Amino acid sequence: MPNALPPTPLYLEDLQPGRRFASAALTVDEQQIIDFALQFDPQIFHTDAVAARGTLFGGLVASGWHTAALTMRLIVENLPIAGGVIGMGGQAEWPRPVRPGDVLHVEGEILEVTPSSSRPDRGIVAVRAETLNQKGETVQILTAKLMVFRRPVKEPPAPRHPRAGGDPGTQERTVARLALDPRLRGDDAERAVFKRGRGYFASLFSAKAVNFSTKLVRNFFVPSSVMLLSASNMPSL
Repeated sequence: MPNALPPTPLYLEDLQPGRRFASAALTVDEQQIIDFALQFDPQIFHTDAVAARGTLFGGLVASGWHTAALTMRLIVENLPIAGGVIGMGGQAEWPRPVRPGDVLHVEGEILEVTPSSSRPDRGIVAVRAETLNQKGETVQILTAKLMVFRRPVKEPPAPRHPRAGGDPGTQERTVARLALDPRLRGDDAERAVFKRGRGYFASLFSAKAVNFSTKLVRNFFVPSSVMLLSASNMPSL
């Protein structure tokens, strides 16, 4: 019996030709066969157990599409492809019918893995899946192509480059503190704030930046006074 695939999502890199998988089992009862057929394939050998005895099958049998739907369920539940089992075409054969009471499971194999030449994030995987009953008899053979995504590439975080003049947050707090300092008045306050402010603005702009003007409004912090620095008073950096 082939090993069951792990429950973790599978990407294109995880699937290699020759890898096999197997599903759990499920039982098909008479009422399920009739209910499916009444909605999707209303033929007498799928819908009426008595009338079906006089047909080619000699009794009630499941629609081939019912078998295909059950196979799909078993594949989805036991082949955890990342992004889902997305079909891109295939072929189904039904060598023998499914009858009430049959216990089905799926065994499959990866046939081919082809990375996409135009979509680098995905590829095509060809699979062959056989649906078998409790006697080991094959009731369906499915050959299909699936679209499978590659494992996402984690981009490294962008490098952090320290800004000129130190941490701008620290510089800004220093400028504000000097602007509020009651011990500094007039020219002393202007020179102190300007000295710190120049380093602060240098951290926001390039160290090579020239020809810019800076305005520090003191009443932004203390409404009673205003201090204005112009570019003409500021030496180039």
